[in-house]
This record gives sequence, C-alpha cells and structure tokens, in this order.
Amino acid sequence: MALDDLVSFIKTTKRDAKPAKEAPARVAHGEDGGLQAAYYRRIIERYSEVINLGEQKTIPELKALVNAEDAAIKEAGSGLSAAIGGYSFESKFLDFARSALELVRKLGSVHADSDVSFWMSPKDVFELGVADSFDRAVILCSLLAYGGGNAVVRVVELEGGLKHPVVCFSHGGVWYALDPSSENEAMLSGPSLEDLLSTFAFDGRRFTRSLYEFNSTEYNSFE
Repeated sequence: MALDDLVSFIKTTKRDAKPAKEAPARVAHGEDGGLQAAYYRRIIERYSEVINLGEQKTIPELKALVNAEDAAIKEAGSGLSAAIGGYSFESKFLDFARSALELVRKLGSVHADSDVSFWMSPKDVFELGVADSFDRAVILCSLLAYGGGNAVVRVVELEGGLKHPVVCFSHGGVWYALDPSSENEAMLSGPSLEDLLSTFAFDGRRFTRSLYEFNSTEYNSFE
C-alpha cells in the first residue's frame, strides 16, 4: 500500500476541528421526540472521538464512495434515464445531470455542524430522505457516473475554513460545477473550471482554495 493510501479523511465542516463538547439539552418534556433527540445527541457527542475514528476514510475508501454500481444508485439512475426517454450520453447527458441534481437537492438537509463525522450509504439517504453536503455530493457524482459522465467531487475551502464539496465535470468543451446543497444557483458553467470556482460561494462564504478531488478511479490533492 502506498503511503498516500494511509492518509485519512474525516467529514467535518472545518479543518482541524476540535472534539465536540457536550451542550446542555434545553428541551421540554412535552416536545414530540425532542427529549429523546437530545438524549441521543448527548450520547453521540460523548463518544464523538470513537465515532470519528471509525468513520475516517483512507484514499481508497474515499474513492470507493463514488459507486455507479451501488444498487440504490442504479435504481435512482434508471428512473432518471427512463423519465428522460431515449437516453444517450452524447445528446442527453446534460438533461440527465440536471435531473440528478434536482433529485439530490430535494433531499432534506442535515447540516454537518458538529464535529461528529458519519458517512451514509445511498440506500440510507434515499430511505431517510436526508443528507448532508458531503453525502449529497457523493451520491450526485455516483449518479453522473451511472449516466456515463466522468465527474469528480471537488472539496473546496470557503471563508472561515469551511470545507464544502461540489461536483465538477466537463461536457462538450464546457465545464460544469454543481452544488447539490445550494438553495440558489446550483449549476455553474463556463470554459474554465478554476474561473468558475473562483466565483463560487455557499451560505455567504466565498471560495478561497481547492483542497482535493476524487471519484471512483482517481484522487488529486491541491495542497
């Protein structure tokens, strides 16, 4: 195994994040599910370091997250291509990409605002109907791979040290950057990917630099 294969990645919102601190559970007993949610949150935060250790990904494991052969991805991708009708990569991939983007954007939002890292499978995401920004990007990249595209998950750093994933690919000589977590313009396009990213912003935070990118076959670091 190469040395780079031993590099581990953890899914937290900020780089070099500190272990989570327990927060007071200010929840009234009368709130439906509120007390139970606070109870489980306290347990998760107490064992966050153990959870994070088990959820760290080496480079090969990170690449394996993008999987066009996953059963849930194949089911979703098949439905998207069937809805388009007469699907072919050359003429209808962009339609497929837009449909895949909208499918993922419709998922409920779960913000990775704690220091607990947990990756969800496509099956879990589609069954629960929720995902954080990283799981959204991985699922979208997997769907694009199912449709024949060669997309990557590009992890960028935003102002304040926030890590955020976008999905990038080129088609017909044009670069596209898709943000399945965005509530605004979620699909940017232009002749240069780096120029696109230089204008990117999420939740009021502007792009500062690229960190790394990956898909099922490659990994590249920009640090």
